[in-house]
Amino acid sequence: MKKSASLIITVLITSIVLGTGLAVVSIFVLELRTSGLATESVRALYAADTGAEWMIYKVRKGDFPQPTMFNSEISFIAVTTTPTTIKSIGTYSRAGVDRAKRAFELKIE
Repeated sequence: MKKSASLIITVLITSIVLGTGLAVVSIFVLELRTSGLATESVRALYAADTGAEWMIYKVRKGDFPQPTMFNSEISFIAVTTTPTTIKSIGTYSRAGVDRAKRAFELKIE
């Protein structure tokens, strides 16, 4: 009787420890994914900012070559939609799939 009670208690304690460990790992993996998404979002935001700055310079100073991004995963599109409006969209892609897009629309005077 004592041996079976000891076995049951051991199984219960092991189950609780295992469940707690799995919960911690699950939270950790979720946080890693969120962190990765934030990084991708920031890269797209900086790309959009680069496009907007380039277009502002181009509008004010004349023709200027488009800046080159430091790797092929990051790109931007910047256009003047009206003489006083600039729209810039930054994109972060991995393996040909767009992972994050961020945009700026600026009014200039």
